[in-house]
Amino acid sequence: MKTYFNKISLLFAIAAAAHLTLHAATHNVSVGNNFFNPANITINQGDTVRWTWIGNGHTVTSGTRPTASGLFNSGLRNNGAVFTFTFNDAGVFPYFCQPHAGQNGSVTVQAVNQDPVVTITSPTNNATFPAGAVQVTAEASDDGSVASVQLFNGNTSLGTADTSAPYVFDLVLSAGSYNLIAQVTDNLGAVSVSPVVTINVTNSTVNSPELSNPQKVGNEFRFTVNSSALVPHTIQLSTDATNWSNLSTNTPVDGSFQFSEQINPNAVMLLFRVVLP
Repeated sequence: MKTYFNKISLLFAIAAAAHLTLHAATHNVSVGNNFFNPANITINQGDTVRWTWIGNGHTVTSGTRPTASGLFNSGLRNNGAVFTFTFNDAGVFPYFCQPHAGQNGSVTVQAVNQDPVVTITSPTNNATFPAGAVQVTAEASDDGSVASVQLFNGNTSLGTADTSAPYVFDLVLSAGSYNLIAQVTDNLGAVSVSPVVTINVTNSTVNSPELSNPQKVGNEFRFTVNSSALVPHTIQLSTDATNWSNLSTNTPVDGSFQFSEQINPNAVMLLFRVVLP
């Protein structure tokens, strides 16, 4: 990474800016005379339980006798009736038949693994770089934990990032077009891929940027950057030459662009710099 500074004093102008995939299923329970069959079942999050009456005068009421929880209640039904409920939350859900003291059941709902999510955050789609060092950054998340993040050019692996964020890939690329895809695997083996980010790498020479024409107009500070075409230029700001914040990134078509930023009129010193890949 090459960094270029422009320091301007205020005495001069201004001191120098994945988805919860529910594999839904239906589980059948018979409601007989003084029994549920099976009485206790285990299902996955997002599954449905269907109770079918083979006896008369029974309810399916959520809660622990004698207190109904209010989550579901079939009401009093008779032979041939059907009642269904979909369990979208994990946990243990007891239920009972209100008229019959010994008729109890439960549904245990297991959480379904959520697919991990990954996105390439830098560079942006259709960015252009000179041949050489290119840094790619990805963000990944999961309901459990992220086991690995890999980067591909199409089907060709470009490497695996560290197992903790940020997920950074430092590449050395020759001229050509690259279709970048990040792939994340979670701790339970679920895999997801990012949208494709296409970048172009050229053999063009990168010139050191020149910053000129500094101007303070009201509370706005401006200057011109003359540099290489089709190369991303990131403008950064600091008040202490140690901590820098990104203000904007510009990829000039002809190698020149003007930068402007609203500033604090009471600032004693501001430092601007241009960062190239």
